[in-house]
Amino acid sequence: MIQSLTGLLTSMAARPNRTLWLMAVVLSVLQGYLFTVGYRLTADDVMSLKHGMDGWPEVWASMQRAATDQGRIGGYVLMPLVIYGAYFADSFAFRVLYVALFFGVFLLIAFWLQILARRAVAALFFLLLVAFSVLDYQHLSPTSYPLQNTVPFLAVAGIRLALVHMRSRSPQPGISMGEAVLCMLFALAMLPTEYAFLLGTAMLGCEYAGALVRGRAALSLTLRNRRFWLDVGSVLASLAIYLGWRLAHPSSYVGNMLADATALPKAGVTMAGHMFGLHLLPYTAFALDWPTVDDERLLLSVAVAALTGIAVYTGRSVLASLPRPGWLAALSLAAAAYVVLPPSLTIMQQEWCSQSQYCVFLDSRTAFIGIVAMFVGLMALVLRLPSNARATSRLAGVIAVLVGLGAGMVHHHNLRLAEDMATKSAVWQRARHLACDPAQLLPVEAAARFVDRDQVVSMHGFVDRDDFWNDYLAHLRRTSCR
Repeated sequence: MIQSLTGLLTSMAARPNRTLWLMAVVLSVLQGYLFTVGYRLTADDVMSLKHGMDGWPEVWASMQRAATDQGRIGGYVLMPLVIYGAYFADSFAFRVLYVALFFGVFLLIAFWLQILARRAVAALFFLLLVAFSVLDYQHLSPTSYPLQNTVPFLAVAGIRLALVHMRSRSPQPGISMGEAVLCMLFALAMLPTEYAFLLGTAMLGCEYAGALVRGRAALSLTLRNRRFWLDVGSVLASLAIYLGWRLAHPSSYVGNMLADATALPKAGVTMAGHMFGLHLLPYTAFALDWPTVDDERLLLSVAVAALTGIAVYTGRSVLASLPRPGWLAALSLAAAAYVVLPPSLTIMQQEWCSQSQYCVFLDSRTAFIGIVAMFVGLMALVLRLPSNARATSRLAGVIAVLVGLGAGMVHHHNLRLAEDMATKSAVWQRARHLACDPAQLLPVEAAARFVDRDQVVSMHGFVDRDDFWNDYLAHLRRTSCR
């Protein structure tokens, strides 16, 4: 049996890329389904749904409020994504689409990294991003704000991927019309949300940090390259538009207000939480609720653990061949710190981290990509330590087991959270049943009691629950019941 397993792994390693992509697809299905269970989990999601129910005039008013009251010109793009993302979340097909787009960001960045590294690392990196994606509340997409960051991130990552691909095929320093257009689109793609700007500039910084790694001559050549200044110009153009609008429309939104200098220690704690808190959630939960052997959920998590571990072992040659893995780890960690720094300086995020058991937020999803890339670099660095192929193979086996165990814990955590989220999703399903069953005619004052008896759906304090559920039931009767 051991010889058969060894033979299987050897044959898979002979064609690692095809095998890894197949594993990545299977893992995406196993993990992705869990991300479709919960929806409309925050009070903001419910309010966005209400705006969508009220029609385009209210959507337009929300766009204007976000743009002028918050000082964000991107509000004109962002609010339709937020509102209609929540509005259509009741459809399983749309939730599948949301998750596919969410994983699509991982896929684009994996290909981007592959071009920069000049190694076939995309399949393994994408697989690890999917395997270690943590399902939780904490305003995390795609179960909350399903399109807010996902769509801008797709645009930013797609444009950067197109640019590095174009430049890798044509290393001449001249600027083509296609590059100029893509850089203009890059500047626009970073405008809808500050998180998109942080992701775009982080990717850009990692691209050019390679010049520092290659040496002073390469850096000097880069500074004389017109492509470099075109990229810098696109960032400055985006920043100028953003700041110009902010000056014309000062923000009154508390989430934009910076803490004073005395709060720097809180900022450091918030940064650490936003960078690493998301990764600690599954292991903390696993330790507090150790699964029993007869737990059926454990069997599926064991399968995920085995699949991930085998994938890491299969891709060991790709990992060992990564150039400058130490620099990859360092730059990835720096990028993760960069994308969480601005939010960590705000009063709201510092207060949430000091009051909440878990210190994570929307930017944690962005930092997660950098943290996984850092671990890829560290694994590659460790695999360079042995002096012979047999020792390298054994060390890769140890790493594969450890990574597989981590992925299994993440999946088990996600299973448990999906079950909890299902209780909240059941409220929306109950509402649809009550709205569309002609025998169910609820008195106005009893809507909330019948639909959401335990008030598990989060709503802002100023929302009258009876009014909301009556409006929602009436909306379903007009638009969905047949």
